Amino acid sequence: MKNLFITCTIVFGALFSVTSQVEESSIIIDTYYGFPNLYTSVLRSGYETTDTDDFKISGYGPVGVRGEYMFSDKIGVGVDFMINSSKVSYSYDDFSSGDNTVYTEEISTTKIGLMATFNYHFVSTDRIDFFAVVGAGFKNRSWSYKSTNPDLNQDLVLSSTVVPIAGRIGVGTRIFFTQNLAANVGLGFGQGGVLNAGLSLAL
Repeated sequence: MKNLFITCTIVFGALFSVTSQVEESSIIIDTYYGFPNLYTSVLRSGYETTDTDDFKISGYGPVGVRGEYMFSDKIGVGVDFMINSSKVSYSYDDFSSGDNTVYTEEISTTKIGLMATFNYHFVSTDRIDFFAVVGAGFKNRSWSYKSTNPDLNQDLVLSSTVVPIAGRIGVGTRIFFTQNLAANVGLGFGQGGVLNAGLSLAL
């Protein structure tokens, strides 16, 4: 028991009592990929309840990049840009002309978001950085419809954003491998997904 206590003391001392990599005037750039892609998940759930094999569902993101400037050792402000996309396509036979013609229709949706962030770093060492984040800004979601059927509108783009406000509240951490390179993990609600992770560069 005594040996375990000594080991824990050494480990925590190494983590939390050394010089911080994130300090006043530091600039940190994060790249991240978030989970889940809500629209792709909803589309996939709907597809799994059908008996049709012609549906194809794909998507990416949320994927983004953040930049942060440290005004002090504890306070940082920055910007967060994010994009995600979902797409469903469907092929069908058309016998209206007397011939068997196969047409394809595609519906896709893309969301972009740009917001300002305020971060409070409550633990920062040269190996680990824990912080809380609050952000607010702008978002827009657009829908696109395409069809190979010449009788239909082949290229239609609509915006469906009711409230064009992006936001996020959560916590995050960066774990440094070297003096400047780290892995980042975030957990929260709003832009970027419930969970996101990526790489960070401290300058």
